[in-house]
Amino acid sequence: MAMALRKVIVVPDGLQAERGTGRALPQPSFMYRGVLDHAARQYLRDTLYLAPANDFGCGVCEQAAAAAYLRKAAPDVVCVAVAYGQSNYIDTRGNARGMRLHFEQRSAWPVPPITLIAARPHARRAALCFRKEGFLIERLVAVDCSIPPEEPVVSRLWYYRWPTIHATYEALAYLRDLLRPAA
Repeated sequence: MAMALRKVIVVPDGLQAERGTGRALPQPSFMYRGVLDHAARQYLRDTLYLAPANDFGCGVCEQAAAAAYLRKAAPDVVCVAVAYGQSNYIDTRGNARGMRLHFEQRSAWPVPPITLIAARPHARRAALCFRKEGFLIERLVAVDCSIPPEEPVVSRLWYYRWPTIHATYEALAYLRDLLRPAA
């Protein structure tokens, strides 16, 4: 009997920005690339589910940019870029809700316990949001990502440049998500 592959879900973490303007480009941010590179190295035998996310106004959503990046950087990795029919901003809870809907629409819900991969600053809150959407997390992988000083950040994610402000943002968002009702 063949062993079932794990469900490995990768939480999005922004798009790259154009130097000088901060406008989003259709490539993953340095933070998201770090997470994708780690996932591709460590979970080569599993399908990576790229959680649905935002386009930051550039017309290409984070998960589609991530899939294109992985096709070039790690062509042997199998990934599924999950779409979500919501047109406005998708927060971390929306990432989780979109993944749940993806599996429900395929009659694959509930899923077995998952491996959830996210950038370290975002990981704890991502786990909370996925749990609130009914996911059982077997393993949370918090990936350390370095911030290249030369790479610009999209305007909406300006706080990525300041770790203390980023940590404060995540703590406040965690509290908000903790107080939001479960699915």
